[in-house]
Amino acid sequence: IFKGTVRENILFYSDYDEMRYQEVISACSLKDDIQRMNNRDLTELSDNGANISRGQAARISLARAVYRDADIYLLDDIFAMIDSNTSQHIWASCIQGPLMQGKTILFATLQLHCIEKAERIVLLEETDGFSSIIMQGPYEEVKGNEFFIHLDHNEEFLPKAAPLDTLENNAVPKFSVLESPMHQVSDSEDRETGAVKLSVVFSYLKAAHLVLFSCAITTLISQQIFDNLLRYWLAAWASDSASATVLFYISIYSFLSFFFF
Repeated sequence: IFKGTVRENILFYSDYDEMRYQEVISACSLKDDIQRMNNRDLTELSDNGANISRGQAARISLARAVYRDADIYLLDDIFAMIDSNTSQHIWASCIQGPLMQGKTILFATLQLHCIEKAERIVLLEETDGFSSIIMQGPYEEVKGNEFFIHLDHNEEFLPKAAPLDTLENNAVPKFSVLESPMHQVSDSEDRETGAVKLSVVFSYLKAAHLVLFSCAITTLISQQIFDNLLRYWLAAWASDSASATVLFYISIYSFLSFFFF
């Protein structure tokens, strides 16, 4: 989640399609959350989604991926931070819904109730930091495996989807977008009105030293420019708008990352 509105986080520099956008936020169970926000989907989010719950952040990230309309999706335990009722809705409306029909989905999860409809299941076991394949095949074949049965019955080993009141409510910080008076992402501060006096400006410049101050300003501006360029390039890479090779995209991304960091 980056600093910007809910809509900007979902679109991720893609063109806005009202019909698809509404279908995506509905399938990802975001409509009710957006309706409760003070400025709806134009509500501003802070970096890393600090002003929303982890469940909301997970669903916004999923909506971003689904809106992209890719051919292949890699989903890493997306239900870990989502309550069970919401996860069932997302599984039925999004994962198995028309939006992802005909897509290839690689779905990593510990929630075994989600995999019954999978075409192929791969059981992995981690040993000494390395994962090995124990068995693979359709659900009817895998469910009889001793390791799968052990996972299915061992509640201490398998993390269950957390209840609604622990993730979707208590995880929201006190300055949540659902509670703040406007759509600001930080607490209000006292301030004076009117123009800043030149004496104040010169005091800051004198204290900071002109050369150091100029370097700091230049660095901040450059960092912001390269940060935006990195996001635009990732969006272009995801849509493959340049129709170039992977090496080309990686080379440009590495070049921009070098100057950004």
